[in-house]
Amino acid sequence: MGLTRSPNQDPSLPNPPARNPSHEAEIPDPIPLIFEKNLTPTDVAGNRLLIGDEGEQRLMRALTRAERGRLRTNYLRVVTTMDEGGSDNAEYKLRLKKYNSGAMFLQKQWRNLVIRNGLRHGDSVTGYGYHNHDGQFRLSISVIRRNG
Repeated sequence: MGLTRSPNQDPSLPNPPARNPSHEAEIPDPIPLIFEKNLTPTDVAGNRLLIGDEGEQRLMRALTRAERGRLRTNYLRVVTTMDEGGSDNAEYKLRLKKYNSGAMFLQKQWRNLVIRNGLRHGDSVTGYGYHNHDGQFRLSISVIRRNG
């Protein structure tokens, strides 16, 4: 079963990730794009993923007022799954942290996600965000592997 792009979706955006059947009832259609990132050596060797300015803006718009408040004072726990295309089918409990410098990172289990899914420098990740039936913000990450 292939996914099709909505006729209203920006044609420059990648197709949304494949659906995880165990979460089918929770995921809105279409899933809002939050960030896109070509992985750097620091992203794959360290325990954090830097979210760029555009992704940060989309992310802040997607969060509730309470979630934005937690992010400003401490961090926000974000349950993350990988799409079916290159997935280990695990859930990762990442921390979304915004520093005083303005930089925003996904942390904590990021390194485990990188290792278990074989991510490498040059691969691209795309994060899609939604709130599940319990109101918890979640991410679904899609990977595009570099050639070679």
